[in-house]
Amino acid sequence: FPCRFERHSLARYFNHFLFQPKQRIIDIGDRLLAQMTGVRVGLQVRFGGNLAEFNDTFTFIKKEHIGSVVEFIKSKLHSVTNYTIYLSSDTKNAPKLLAPLNTTFLVADAFEIGHTRKSNSRFLERAVLDLYVLSKCDILFITWLSSYGHLARDLSDSKRVYTIK
Repeated sequence: FPCRFERHSLARYFNHFLFQPKQRIIDIGDRLLAQMTGVRVGLQVRFGGNLAEFNDTFTFIKKEHIGSVVEFIKSKLHSVTNYTIYLSSDTKNAPKLLAPLNTTFLVADAFEIGHTRKSNSRFLERAVLDLYVLSKCDILFITWLSSYGHLARDLSDSKRVYTIK
């Protein structure tokens, strides 16, 4: 089977092939991308637990570990001088929780947060929009053990992908 990808090659190949957002999602995503100046940084942060918008049974990032998450992100961006961060998260409080990064975040407001909710396709549209924008970023941070983050990684062509643990 001919495949040009080295790591996670088959899954990545099929994810690229199957990920075909509707044109209106692409249009919204392209408008968000146009607002990003300098290096495009995608930040996918899945908190889970009681920090998530919809209580999750699994905690990905504990509140007491947010400081180390911020320090990890800062360490990877220390040599980048001009960047915009696109933030995808499972909580509306993420900008406040990540305030020690001392930056403003670009966040989609077209649809509600909550891709883990199964009752409303509007939540799924937000998830697809976030994946589209994250996949176009130059640098990508994903949450360890988050299948959503791994999908964002597989869709991205970035060589600078960091996992938040």
